[in-house]
Amino acid sequence: MGSIKIIDRINITEDGLKHSRLGSDVFLHQGDIDGACAVYSLMMDLVIIDAINIRDTDLGAQDGKDQREAKQRLFKELTAGKYGLLRDGFRFAGDKDGNDLETILKRTYSKFVTTTYEKTDVVNFVKEAIDKNLPCIVGVDYKNGGGHAMCAVGYESNAKEIVTKIFCLDPGANKPLNSYWNSVVLIDTDPKARKYNDYYVSSGVVALRDALLVEKK
Repeated sequence: MGSIKIIDRINITEDGLKHSRLGSDVFLHQGDIDGACAVYSLMMDLVIIDAINIRDTDLGAQDGKDQREAKQRLFKELTAGKYGLLRDGFRFAGDKDGNDLETILKRTYSKFVTTTYEKTDVVNFVKEAIDKNLPCIVGVDYKNGGGHAMCAVGYESNAKEIVTKIFCLDPGANKPLNSYWNSVVLIDTDPKARKYNDYYVSSGVVALRDALLVEKK
């Protein structure tokens, strides 16, 4: 018999999906005209691990000076930097100009978080993060071009403990009202499967491209 694992940092309440400890919202909805799914996914991730509060998306200033200034630098680079809320989105890592999520976090917020990037064994990397009750940002590539980023918060495994589904908070979809997730990536468990053989429910065939884990210090 299979099983489902959801991180314990989020909880469904009478008011919908909330942060388990703080009781605050964790979901952020992406704008209709920008391609900043990676930015929104990162912000949800930071909120869930309590590295920022949901109020910080409006640059709340109730923290100490060092963290407040670090947040302001982070937000400026993500939303008003060289590319702003760019249509094609941010890479997770490896941008030659340093305009990727991992580099920006290291440049602006390394005093408060650490990052780990994975592009080889993404499914098991996500599973290990969720087993530690940590969300993980995941990227998918569409077969016909383009990609998308989401915040993974759970998974389903089969009787052999092989991950068959990854449950995500998708900033491009509606806020979940009575569920821990609003999108699902079905994982092809065939080791000989072609690249584009996973399935993002509602969007079609995809390849699970990479993942970024952010941990609070």
